[in-house]
Amino acid sequence: MKLRILGNKLRYRLSQTEVSELESGQSVTKSVVFPAGNSFQYSVVNSKSISQPEIVFENQVIQLSIPSFELQGWTEDSREGIYHKWDNDSFEIALEKDFQCLHKRPGEDETDNYPNPRENH
Repeated sequence: MKLRILGNKLRYRLSQTEVSELESGQSVTKSVVFPAGNSFQYSVVNSKSISQPEIVFENQVIQLSIPSFELQGWTEDSREGIYHKWDNDSFEIALEKDFQCLHKRPGEDETDNYPNPRENH
């Protein structure tokens, strides 16, 4: 799972395995460890108890919870992502399938990423 941050916009990119884990009810969590030893985690949680996405930042953890119904069938359907905005559009998230890059980068393993829909264009 990748996390991109631009101001108040968080963009999560998930591999095929991670989307499948999330859809099946598991959480997906990654950590960032800085050279001085400080760290934070970011996670996405499948939640049956909410009706819209929720996000919190507590104890060095960014936790994004997504309603189970929004994740149903996501592994196989054509939806590229799940999107949500809060506070009059001042904070937003994008939870997206991670596609293989059109221009390969050395040292980056994309074997578990989704085929890029623009590959043949």
